[in-house]
Amino acid sequence: VAGDQVEEPSQSEKQRERKIILHPDMQETGDVNCDTGKPLEETWDNLKTSVEAHIKLQPSMLCTKLLDINPKWHKKEGDYAHDGKKIKARLRRFTKWLLNRPERNIAIVGHHNIFLALLEFSFMNCEVREYALDVSMAQTLADQETDAILKVWRPV
Repeated sequence: VAGDQVEEPSQSEKQRERKIILHPDMQETGDVNCDTGKPLEETWDNLKTSVEAHIKLQPSMLCTKLLDINPKWHKKEGDYAHDGKKIKARLRRFTKWLLNRPERNIAIVGHHNIFLALLEFSFMNCEVREYALDVSMAQTLADQETDAILKVWRPV
């Protein structure tokens, strides 16, 4: 209706909407130091410092979540071993987890090889691409323990 104005959310409301979720299944695939994470406590401290310094928000304004993460998540052993089958299992788990998220738009930050394994496409440094999940296909495949679930990613 002409003359009606939609009130924009306040800056604090916009800030409350932001979420950062640390998901160990999206860590890089290699087993050299630059491809491994850090212990959770150190990762959390680095995240809080980065948020304050670069995003200019107080960490308390973010809905930041540490999943139920194995304390040894950053070591390339067990589920996180640098092994093709383990990497595919992580990507299946991550895709299923993502399909159950309530958000419609999600930014995923990761490294080259994990995206190559997930999407079968190479990214340049700092490249941004948009993908969508084929939800109907994913629902059909969700209970299967095959790599078919990884085929639900579609470039937009």
